[in-house]
Amino acid sequence: MKNTFFKSNLLKALGIQKGNTISVVGGGGKTSIINKLAKEASEFHSCPILITTTTNIFSPDKELKFTTILGKDDTIDTMIKKETSNKKKIFTLARKRIGEEKIPNQPNKNLKKMKLKGFENEKIKRFMSKERILFVEADGSKGLPIKAPNKNEPVIPMESDYILGVIGLDAIGLSVSKENVFRLKHFCKITGLKERMKISPESLGLLIKHPNGIFQNSPKNAKKAIILNKADYIENLDEIEKIAYIINEKGDFPMTLTDRLIVTSCSWNTSLIYMHDQNRNQ
Repeated sequence: MKNTFFKSNLLKALGIQKGNTISVVGGGGKTSIINKLAKEASEFHSCPILITTTTNIFSPDKELKFTTILGKDDTIDTMIKKETSNKKKIFTLARKRIGEEKIPNQPNKNLKKMKLKGFENEKIKRFMSKERILFVEADGSKGLPIKAPNKNEPVIPMESDYILGVIGLDAIGLSVSKENVFRLKHFCKITGLKERMKISPESLGLLIKHPNGIFQNSPKNAKKAIILNKADYIENLDEIEKIAYIINEKGDFPMTLTDRLIVTSCSWNTSLIYMHDQNRNQ
């Protein structure tokens, strides 16, 4: 059965609109994906773009020119409402600074950056509005390319319109180990792999399909998308299509017309949306 990709920017591929709340889970570049989407949303929609978390996040890089606001949820909401020229502004919202931590996956292993503490789910509700777009980093992965959640993860606001499950394609071929997989025991239980075995596209499919996998704790009516990030680690398009096909077969994903399987890299201007013939023709 023939399979194909079509090109789009990431925001258009997902169909994100003003008023949406998007929760991002998994590993392999959640923050980078959120930043990419926030910039695209700011260019396309005339509304404030908000970024926050139910866990902890690093403060945004200065070159992004995001506005960081710290404080209680009600205070922050009041501050955003008072902005008179914020229609294309991007805000990073957090409760407080919690200290510097080493940045993962950097050549300089001693390089540190400020970490910000997020909000509980019920507090995040205050930031939701028909006049805004809200991105929520709802999972932690210590900078590793792949993650399986424990029973209390991810911490997803139930009002989320979209759940994006991010997986780093740089995980393929790596050994199953604590150096490469966050929540190693859970990953092995879900995929059937053992330590020191190789991470395969098939195991990614199982992580997607399993009820305790990447979409655990997702709201029933939220749209779902798998974001296969760091596609620049894969040699060619044929190999990318093979990986997407295996994930589609083993993970039963996309399962519905609203599901998306997207291949991207934060160094790309466009993304690739994988479409199975069965889905295209429905």
